[in-house]
Amino acid sequence: MQRKLWDYFRMGAVGILLVVALLAVGCSKQEEAGRDKAEPTKTPASPKTATSTPAASPSVKPADTMEPSEESENTGESSGMTPEPTVKPATKSWVKMACLGDSITDWGEIWINVVQEKLSFEEMYNLGIAQSTIADSDKDPFYARYQSIPADSDLIFVFGGTNDFYQNIPLGAADSENPGEFCGALNVLCTDLRQEYPDALLVFATPIQRTSAYGPGPNEAGLMLADYGEAMKAVCGGCGVPVIDLYNGSGITVDNADTYLEDGLHPNAEGYQLLGEVIAAELKRWMK
Repeated sequence: MQRKLWDYFRMGAVGILLVVALLAVGCSKQEEAGRDKAEPTKTPASPKTATSTPAASPSVKPADTMEPSEESENTGESSGMTPEPTVKPATKSWVKMACLGDSITDWGEIWINVVQEKLSFEEMYNLGIAQSTIADSDKDPFYARYQSIPADSDLIFVFGGTNDFYQNIPLGAADSENPGEFCGALNVLCTDLRQEYPDALLVFATPIQRTSAYGPGPNEAGLMLADYGEAMKAVCGGCGVPVIDLYNGSGITVDNADTYLEDGLHPNAEGYQLLGEVIAAELKRWMK
């Protein structure tokens, strides 16, 4: 009997110890859970290395290419900057025009006066000489007398070629620099005028149609008057100089020569009036 009691006592003691142990384990887990909840564990970030590739970010325009918002564009408040006032470019002042030409200019006060009135020039320089050619000749060629153009000219109008046709002057190649050839003289003239009058507007004009002395051609060189006009357009166009095509656009033709020409070459009063109106309208396109 006494031995059984002792066995019961030992079993009870063991049970109590097991209960105490289980309680101790449970308390320990609750404390860890509490610490985890109060102070979450942080994983330190890995340090960047030279070979690390950053994550892609959205594309952003540089500041100087970004389009301004409507508010900043209109008021300048959003960007903190005061918008600069818009400055309009200065308008070119057209005061003096020089006319380098032959007898159609020399005797053409009517067309010159029409141009002056319509374009409001204060001064018109008539530098026309009868029988003058553009290329080298004994007839006061344009290329050798351009220095007579006043230095204060705002617009230089070169109107010739009909006497080169009449004098049977060869055309030459478009890139010629021989002043004895029509194209060569044009190249020399364009270059020299550009250098000597860099601030002036330079405009050339082809000869008008004619019916006297070879008429429209051919001349003794086998060339048509229209060939000289086309050569002028090609050479001057290559030099960046505008050309007014009066051969095809003046309104004076071989068919109406009796109406507008007094001798098959020089315009009459009505012809000069028409010529002045056409020249003024064409020049206005370039006077900007």
